[in-house]
Amino acid sequence: MTKREYSVEVNRRHAEWPAQAGTALLLRFAVIVAGCRIFHLSLERFTTARDATSYMAQARAMTGDYSRLVEFDRRVFPGYPALIALTHSILHIPFGIAGLLLNGFSVALSAVLAAYLFRDRRVGWAMAVLTPAYLLYSAIPDSEATLLVFTLAGLLLALDRNRPWVGGILLGIACCIRPPAIFAALGGILALMDRQNRASGARFVAGLVLTGLCAFVSYHAWSGNALLSLNLYKGAYSGRIFDWPFSSLLLTPWRYPVPLWKTMYTWFLAGVTILGCCAVWFEFQTQDSNSKALGRLAGVWLWANTLFVLCIGHIWGFHEFHRFMIPALPPLLWVLRRYLPDRVRIWAGIGFLSFILATFGMRIQ
Repeated sequence: MTKREYSVEVNRRHAEWPAQAGTALLLRFAVIVAGCRIFHLSLERFTTARDATSYMAQARAMTGDYSRLVEFDRRVFPGYPALIALTHSILHIPFGIAGLLLNGFSVALSAVLAAYLFRDRRVGWAMAVLTPAYLLYSAIPDSEATLLVFTLAGLLLALDRNRPWVGGILLGIACCIRPPAIFAALGGILALMDRQNRASGARFVAGLVLTGLCAFVSYHAWSGNALLSLNLYKGAYSGRIFDWPFSSLLLTPWRYPVPLWKTMYTWFLAGVTILGCCAVWFEFQTQDSNSKALGRLAGVWLWANTLFVLCIGHIWGFHEFHRFMIPALPPLLWVLRRYLPDRVRIWAGIGFLSFILATFGMRIQ
């Protein structure tokens, strides 16, 4: 990219970030309205869809109300319920609305942060409208949106704003929301080391580890067992949280009745993800130090998360593949950026298609 092309890209990035944030918010609002109207759901019922029930119950318990908390609700990791409880306590709003508010803020900011971290406006637009799974799970009170905003903010502060200590703290919070954020943290460490900035890397690791230890001790003191989530997940996965790579993707459609469209959809996503993992290699060939650092970040982040997802056992590695890949969505979009459209009108059409698929996804949950 020439200096003139880079200048144009920067100017367009600055000009379009409000539209990216607004589009991300608008699409989630549309899914909420459509879901409530089409499936005759109240807003309260909508905010307890899927895992949101467990998040809300644990958030209530963190504020002293244990009446709705059952043992199975403790399987979800504590970062997101803690944020919901904090938002509820500060703003005095219902827990479900607090979850929606957190997600709305997160999806809008994540689109902008991704564009700035990876220095490409197309990544911002892709984060605003893709994928249908991300659109669905960020419209309901689930943890993917907050995971991504803390991850992206931490990496941007550490890599581009010379704030590795704060960046490490934010990545530590992201790991408390969902542990796969550790893959982004590992990529961030390698990117900092690639720039021969060992002191910054050490501060980043210190912030990450200190936050993790504080969260572990606090959650153990509150719950009595900081590892309870892992034990409950082991039971939910029939004792096989992990298995050989590809085993769930291959064996689940073979052993269980799975609609053909679901098999095709899941394997399409798996193929795109593996293509992205291969495309990272070309990023390593660049001579530009900044691009090479982003390549290191994206490579570790995407490869590690993909291997993790491919090794998830039982039926869930297949059925939830589209969801488990969301934590590595930003690096996947970046390595495939050459295939992303440039015009805003095309992104509007893609956003509408994602909205339709996300609404359809609510029907089959």
